[in-house]
Amino acid sequence: MKKLVRLVHAVRPLRAVQITNRVARKLRKVRVPVAGAFSFKEPRHGWVAPCVHHRCFDEGPAFEFARLRRPLTSAADWSPADVPDLWGYHLHYFDDAADPGASETLVGGLIARWIAEHPAMAQPGWAPYPISRRAINWCKWALMGRAPVEGMAASLAQQMGVLEQTLELHLLGNHYFANAKALVFGGAMLDHPHAGRWLKTGWDILRAEIPEQVLADGGHFERSPMYSAVILEDLLDLLNLARAYGLPEAGSLVGPILRMLGFVGSLSHPDGEVAQFNDSAWGMAATIGQLRAYALLLGLEPPSVGGSAWHRDSGFVRIESGDWCVFMDAGSVGPGYLPAHAHASTLAIEASLGGARLLVDPGVSTYAANADRSYERSSAAHNAPVWAGRNSSDVFGAFRVGRRARVLESSASSVEAYAAHDGYAEAGRVHRQVSFTTQDGGLVVADSADRAGPLSSAFLFAPGLEIRDLEDGRFEVTRDGRPVCLASVPEGLATRIEERWHAPTFGTKLPARALVVGGPAVREISVLFLPWA
Repeated sequence: MKKLVRLVHAVRPLRAVQITNRVARKLRKVRVPVAGAFSFKEPRHGWVAPCVHHRCFDEGPAFEFARLRRPLTSAADWSPADVPDLWGYHLHYFDDAADPGASETLVGGLIARWIAEHPAMAQPGWAPYPISRRAINWCKWALMGRAPVEGMAASLAQQMGVLEQTLELHLLGNHYFANAKALVFGGAMLDHPHAGRWLKTGWDILRAEIPEQVLADGGHFERSPMYSAVILEDLLDLLNLARAYGLPEAGSLVGPILRMLGFVGSLSHPDGEVAQFNDSAWGMAATIGQLRAYALLLGLEPPSVGGSAWHRDSGFVRIESGDWCVFMDAGSVGPGYLPAHAHASTLAIEASLGGARLLVDPGVSTYAANADRSYERSSAAHNAPVWAGRNSSDVFGAFRVGRRARVLESSASSVEAYAAHDGYAEAGRVHRQVSFTTQDGGLVVADSADRAGPLSSAFLFAPGLEIRDLEDGRFEVTRDGRPVCLASVPEGLATRIEERWHAPTFGTKLPARALVVGGPAVREISVLFLPWA
């Protein structure tokens, strides 16, 4: 019965097209277009060099992602069996092809090998999302004036033909957005009889998806700061391409880009990396500094970075005071039909003090359906109030969510944030208020439930920070032996220090310590963090 209830909660919000497309994908036979002699069209105007990403290919030749390196010495190496799915996908993205600093000889040779050694419909390279990412990167290769690779345009035409038959309507969201972007790139750049159709299909999708996926506050509707940065770069690329080929849609992209620049800047810590709520890993998207630089090259004036902000549509709050910069996830899981990147982290916080991270989200080390993934999505792993060790939203599998916590109340100002949710029925509403003290420059995190019970709150400190119990409700936090702050807990609350981990990037788990506060019959919890004078 429990599994049935979970399934109902997970399936009920889905859109009809997601269900029908999932069935159609199993029944449809994809037709691979016949290869032909096609070429790239010359742009009317120059292409601006895009953001630079981490390179994954080396002279081995080999590919490295998420701390896992594999050789690329034979055709079989394009479909390794002993790697995570995400690793296999990234192998086929060819991100290096879009990097102006990557080796032209190395990457060009690997493109030629891929065309010769990875035949049509071979997996995972011919799945629609890898096609989308790779097609865009190969197009950027051509736009940067790199040496033509024999057969590249012909292969791209085949990939566009497969992509338009396999659009990811069963997923929607950022995958569907990438599909549309790839069709626009292929349609604008390829001299092909179907190019006009690809271009129209791509723009038709984007005209519908941009207003839905880019919220009024500039956040992406999947509520992940990292994916907000990904979609922002997509929009910058589309503007770049539209100007290069004189496409009329260029002007419609500027407003969403500026809103997203403001949001990603607001959800970035002083160190320049985004807050790690909801599947946000570093190194997977351009930083706010890179995105702002890209926007400036395109003649846009990005909004200023910093300051307190309440992003009502996305549900995120940023408050600043003195040396503090604090972020809170004060929104419900969303969108209902696509919660794949949601964690059970409602009311979670992150904090920087003096420009350095103090409280961190557990992050995301893997997308595999395993114990690490389950833990990193759980409420207990986050800096959030937890009832009886359970999840506020029923996250399961790698990307599934059943019952979801709803934020019932929220408010924010420049110096405080408040929200309450209904994720724990036995507790009534669970509340969190985060505020600054005016006299001593401290940060107060106050949690409560409508009814007393097994309530606890964890605070995960950044790797490299040590916590020492002073045995009077106070905990000294140090970095390299130097005091950073003092955490104070009221009398009567149980405390313990746990060994945990922080995953700043995929494939990385750094040791980190958490202070856990609570008890078996607790209604209120508060912790005061005082900067070391």
